[in-house]
Amino acid sequence: MTPTTPPPAPVFWPVTVTYGEGGTAWASAETVENGGSVEITAQPYDYYTVADVKVNGESVGAVSSYTIENITGPVAVDVSFRHANSFIDVGGQDERDDSESESDLGWGAGYAGQSLLFGDVYPWHPAYSAISFVAERGIMNGVGGGLFDPDNGVTRAMMATILWRMEGQPAAYGDTGFSDVPAGQWYSQAITWANRAGIIEGYGKGIYGLNDQVTHEQVCAMLYRWHSGGYATVDAAYAWAQSNGMYDGMSAESDEIATRGEIAQLLMAFVTRVW
Repeated sequence: MTPTTPPPAPVFWPVTVTYGEGGTAWASAETVENGGSVEITAQPYDYYTVADVKVNGESVGAVSSYTIENITGPVAVDVSFRHANSFIDVGGQDERDDSESESDLGWGAGYAGQSLLFGDVYPWHPAYSAISFVAERGIMNGVGGGLFDPDNGVTRAMMATILWRMEGQPAAYGDTGFSDVPAGQWYSQAITWANRAGIIEGYGKGIYGLNDQVTHEQVCAMLYRWHSGGYATVDAAYAWAQSNGMYDGMSAESDEIATRGEIAQLLMAFVTRVW
């Protein structure tokens, strides 16, 4: 009698699900047989919504439920959430520089009027209301450790990233357009998008100046070009910002370094008066 060959053992693939602040997520099974399917569920907490679901690095959209079919390998799912009033995903890159890790938006500290969003921004700070405004809407993040650092500047890399987040973080891969802006960094897509959209300019010879701090006129130029889709010199953009009341209650020379607090004030005025 010829011995029979046993059937091959079934192959099972692991399913891992990770998720950020603002909700929870899970899979219908921790392992799935080859060729099978698994359902992913994303459940935001109160005042949050799903920002994106990625399966093996590919976005499938801001969905609360998604079925992955015909599985032939390991599955890694990452779910991000955002505050219901936020322009951007909760979490993400710290705004200070690329040596920092994830940001501290200060959500755990409560909302303006209840307690401090940031340990270094008190109600008597001239930019207190503006900082609360941009932080609660996810327009600007903290610098980590529950701090906002309102009196220090913002780099050109950070400023481009702020506008990119407000735009909804559009994908922008490939050549960044500047020799000092490498691909694959936290700011790369933002600068690539802003450059292609005509929002930013370099210094010539392919140099952007990543770590240079932005001046008031540079911030105004970026905001004008982003809002209008057209071009304006820094002088014209600064005059435009003044004429639209973006400098009401704030005194600053056009070529002065813009602090984080002042940029928060400009952004609040831009959102409420211009946008």
